[in-house]
Amino acid sequence: MLKFLSDLLAWFLDLLGFQRKGSSSSNQTPSGNISVTPVFPTEVTARPETELRLEADVQPQYRKNKSILTYRESVFYNSLINAVDDNQYQVFAKVRLADFTFLANQPKEQKFHRNQLMCKHVDFLLCNKPSLAPILGIELDDSSHKLPEQQERDKFKDNLFLAVGLPLLRMDLQSDCPSDYLRQQIEEKLKETPSIG
Repeated sequence: MLKFLSDLLAWFLDLLGFQRKGSSSSNQTPSGNISVTPVFPTEVTARPETELRLEADVQPQYRKNKSILTYRESVFYNSLINAVDDNQYQVFAKVRLADFTFLANQPKEQKFHRNQLMCKHVDFLLCNKPSLAPILGIELDDSSHKLPEQQERDKFKDNLFLAVGLPLLRMDLQSDCPSDYLRQQIEEKLKETPSIG
């Protein structure tokens, strides 16, 4: 029985592309991990309609998305562009928190706190056009924001925006947002919280 399990494990590891101890391969590093060197295409090719299936023994291949926004985000973005005065404001999409906030002291676990800013983004950022000073953050909330882990992320963003004195407008992604309605929501949020910059 033990030999059967050992043979089964060896077969499974071979299937995944891992080699057993004692065998050598140019694809392995001394630590026994498979070396993964990314391959970037040298010429532009059409993106296949289906996602590439990555196997354990192939190099990762990177592709460009059609847009940085989903369909619903694009609809909201177009409404937002029509809602703001383009002489006064500039709209940016999917801006990392670290691009407009920073850690101003040296608390314990600094790396963790900096990573919070580096790894999270705000859906849209409204900035003053001449200076690009942040004026208002806009978050689009869909049904996933009801999940506990997403609510924790939302709470972090809410607290961060409050701490830096920047208003944050949360909008329901599932509902329609005509430009006039969105303009009214932006104006009310800007009156509530004095903006920085």
